[in-house]
Amino acid sequence: MRKLIFSIFCLTAIGLAAQQPQFIPYYVGPGSVYYDGQIIQNADPQTFHILRDGYATDSWNVYYQGRVVPDASCSTFRVLSWGYAEDAWNVYFDGQPVPGAGVNTFRVLGDWYACDAWNVYFGDNKVQGAVPGSFQVVGDGYATDGANVYYDGDVVPGASPATFQYQYGGYGTDATGIYYMGRPIEVPNPQ
Repeated sequence: MRKLIFSIFCLTAIGLAAQQPQFIPYYVGPGSVYYDGQIIQNADPQTFHILRDGYATDSWNVYYQGRVVPDASCSTFRVLSWGYAEDAWNVYFDGQPVPGAGVNTFRVLGDWYACDAWNVYFGDNKVQGAVPGSFQVVGDGYATDGANVYYDGDVVPGASPATFQYQYGGYGTDATGIYYMGRPIEVPNPQ
């Protein structure tokens, strides 16, 4: 009986948690659109659509966190994930164009990493020297392309891509070392 009551309690708690409203700083009023309590000038409440990850559109513009995304096409705009979005001509990260990103081959990898046919990106920055064809996200900001290990888009000095493993909480290890948030840490020499 206790197991049954516990199961019902858990299912009820999960159901209630799923019904909690998500905080969305956009509000479409009868004559205006607002973001974070401020009116968005010239936004059209009749055609305004709240997307996700801070993005929204109306019949004339794309918005990120209440500001117009210059030159973005509202008719072809779509949100990807991890802050990335695209339209027919550009890729965006947090509302800013990603310089040089190829729309036709662009794909999001996870942990704020993405790639196209020529480059790997962390956010809106190119990951220098990374090879897109072999690039893989390991976890929590760590990634590898077989030649290097990366943390938040930067090479992890001394890390071996052949033996590197993400552990948890910012830690990673390889055959010879321990790394924390992309930096090697001193390992005591057992005596």
